[in-house]
Amino acid sequence: MQNNFIQVKGDQVIIDINDLMTLALVAAVVIVALIVVTVALKKRKKNFIKTLPTNLKEDA
Repeated sequence: MQNNFIQVKGDQVIIDINDLMTLALVAAVVIVALIVVTVALKKRKKNFIKTLPTNLKEDA
């Protein structure tokens, strides 16, 4: 199995900076997307039922 991201030559470990930046960018996008979805779901759940629907009110 060949891995271009990390290469070992003798006693040196070489990491490809372009692949590292791409991986970091993808990870950042995934984390931001998860945060946005989590906040949106919490906000929607919080304001789901604000008032009592009119068909459930009793006439006194």
